[in-house]
Amino acid sequence: MPRLTTPEVFRFICQFQSSRLTNYDALMTRRLPRSLAKPVDQRRANRQLTPWLTHFGLVRLQLLASAVPALVPVVTEYASLHGRLDILDVMREIEPFTSTELYTLAAQGGHVHVLRYLDDLGYKYNLMDAAKRSATHGHVSVLQFFHQTYPLNRWMNVHAVESAAAAGHLNAMAWLFNMWPPFLDQEMLYKTQEKCLTMVIKRSSIMMALWLVHHMQDTGNIRAVVQVLLARKGPYGLFRELNELAAVSEVLAACPSSELIETLEVIFGHFSTLQHQDTVECRVVYNLCLVHAVTHGLGDLLCWLGVTRSMYPLDIHDVLHRQGEIAFQEAIQSENVQVVLFLKGYVDTGSNGPLNPAFERKILLDGVAWTPLAKYLLEDTTSHLTSWCKTAFGHGEKESQRVVEWIELLVARQDGGRVAVMGQLLVRMAQVDDVQPIFPQLYRTWEVLVQNTQEKQRVHQVCLKHGHASVVTCISITKALVVHAVTYFELAVLQQLYASSTACEMDPDKQEDFHVEMLTTAVAACRSDAIEWMVPTLIRPSNHVLAPLLQLGLSSGFDRPELLWTATSDDNSIQVVASLVQYCLVESIQLRFDMACCLNEEELKRDPSLRGRLGGKVHTRIKKLHVLINLASAKQDLFEQCIGGDPFVLLQLSMPAPNDELERATRTRQAAQDDESIPSMSTCIFLLLTRAASHWLDKQLHSTLPTGVESSLDDSMTWFDRLLGRDGGPVILLGRCLVQRRQSCKPRMGFRKHYALWRELLRTYIDRVLQNQQVHGAMLFQAILTGRVRMVKWLINRFDDQLVEVMEDAIVTAVSCEQESIARLLRRKLHHLHFNTS
Repeated sequence: MPRLTTPEVFRFICQFQSSRLTNYDALMTRRLPRSLAKPVDQRRANRQLTPWLTHFGLVRLQLLASAVPALVPVVTEYASLHGRLDILDVMREIEPFTSTELYTLAAQGGHVHVLRYLDDLGYKYNLMDAAKRSATHGHVSVLQFFHQTYPLNRWMNVHAVESAAAAGHLNAMAWLFNMWPPFLDQEMLYKTQEKCLTMVIKRSSIMMALWLVHHMQDTGNIRAVVQVLLARKGPYGLFRELNELAAVSEVLAACPSSELIETLEVIFGHFSTLQHQDTVECRVVYNLCLVHAVTHGLGDLLCWLGVTRSMYPLDIHDVLHRQGEIAFQEAIQSENVQVVLFLKGYVDTGSNGPLNPAFERKILLDGVAWTPLAKYLLEDTTSHLTSWCKTAFGHGEKESQRVVEWIELLVARQDGGRVAVMGQLLVRMAQVDDVQPIFPQLYRTWEVLVQNTQEKQRVHQVCLKHGHASVVTCISITKALVVHAVTYFELAVLQQLYASSTACEMDPDKQEDFHVEMLTTAVAACRSDAIEWMVPTLIRPSNHVLAPLLQLGLSSGFDRPELLWTATSDDNSIQVVASLVQYCLVESIQLRFDMACCLNEEELKRDPSLRGRLGGKVHTRIKKLHVLINLASAKQDLFEQCIGGDPFVLLQLSMPAPNDELERATRTRQAAQDDESIPSMSTCIFLLLTRAASHWLDKQLHSTLPTGVESSLDDSMTWFDRLLGRDGGPVILLGRCLVQRRQSCKPRMGFRKHYALWRELLRTYIDRVLQNQQVHGAMLFQAILTGRVRMVKWLINRFDDQLVEVMEDAIVTAVSCEQESIARLLRRKLHHLHFNTS
């Protein structure tokens, strides 16, 4: 029985179909597309065509081309890649070559005969790409064919060289480098060499790297070899293929100074000629390194040559004979201590004139080792310094002696001599974590010799600042040092110094006085952490101590009076309560100002920074006022003695929102709001601005307001606005305070803040012109009377044409007071104002 898959069965079935299917050979093309949806890749073509051609040969190529025309370029590309000229001949008879990849694929396969065949046909597409493909696969014969057939500019390019290096084909890369064309300049050659060397080192192709190193050395590109080896951290064995002097020269030029010594150690280890110091090559290289170190001021390299490499002093003298003096002066100008000390041993400067005093101290304290210097200061012998010179710089006896004599001269030239140097050295030793063992001996000797009490106190304060235990145990801690530590030292250091002091051995009265002094210093310095440690651990302040402390804290800006209030040992006196009233008053006034300014968008919308400074810390201030009010609620009788009328009227101003308890207490007492019984608002604001403003109005305020602040403006702001209006309003009050402020030669930060606020509020003031003239005229008059030129300059730089009359009056005042410099400033400013007006 015949198989159903045989051609006879297929033809038998087709006989009963329409006449369209009588051409059996073309039957398969009826359902096939004329073009492929996507190109066929080489791997797939090789997988399909290789067994098909093996089985059928060339006899069915004509049928394949007619059945699937889209496979014609695929077959021709397959033939080019595999070097099948017979297939190319058949396919060329079917249709002309349309693929532009035939030349590239033939070069990839290394088939010169196919390339020659295509060249005879005039097919010359993508020559540069073909050269790159042949270099990638290492076909030198193809490259030679290109060279014999075409000009270099038609096919030669750097990508072919890089591709050969990346693929690891040494022969192809070497042939291309040897055929480097003239139209690719030397800079391009050097860049390509460097890139190729980097790639072959990354591939660990040692043979290729060796060939490239020799080639780059022959073409004068040694610097690129050194740069690549340093960047790739090896293989340093390639340095052996270079000339010693050239390699070291390029290393000195390319290597960073921080890695130079380590790199030179590695290079010296790979050159046999540099292993022995007696060789000519070694001495020449050492001289080269010495010149580089002196020229660039590399002290570490100088010490390495003198100590580690034991360079001959005679060679050093030969090198420094000509340029040593110049290098020494340049090192002094650049304050290079290490180079100065090294060159001093070999350079006879002729004179040892004085240097910059600060640089002389730097030489002694930063250049000389501390222990040898301390032993010299203690024993007055130079043996330790001489040994140090030999160890640190590799100096000989003569060179060391010259350096030591110079160090002795520098010590003698210091203001205070050996004793002053001892104190400076003690300060340096105390600043490091690992204190030298010789520190106690040096301190005891210095303490006996020092005569200046202020210098002794200064050294003690600086030495104890870091609180090292070995330093604290050496120094006798006095009361003055502990009090100084309260202001300037950290809390842990303060506690350590107090524990080491003699305070525990005092009698109770002296001990209490000492604690009060410490507490007073802490309040003045606003040291809340120190106060929390002292109260109540060391002291519980009584009323006669607490009242002045609260006043001091108010004037210095201390914002945590509850730390002192809650720790008092007595019932609060009227003086203490009065201080609390002032705290409440300052806080409430500041809170009112913050809220008013922040909520007035029209006045401050042009100055967001001012709004931020005045609008923050409302949460913190409200919390503090609540604490103060709660503390004062039990001292009602004393409050009535401090303020005429009910204290709750004043305290209610401080509340951010209505408080039922305070309102109920106010209604029960039926107390009237007696404005006259409360101090003048001008006095209160002046107290705020002059005593505590620098702390309440700091730079870190933010512009956010707590929820519900706006509701507090209904009742509490009414009294405040009425009180402000009675004294002229905020513009008048701020202007009056600006005039009353005492200023130094230039305006302080607090004054500038209040001046900016006053100017901003003045924009919407009704009588702004008159108020502007009055306040500026009064401030300018005070500055002229006291001769504050910088203050006058600061003020008139902010004057406009509305203040011309003020300027004219100020010139008359300056002339009458014989302030000629101020008068000239005023005349120039007045001329400028007249010019702008005209």
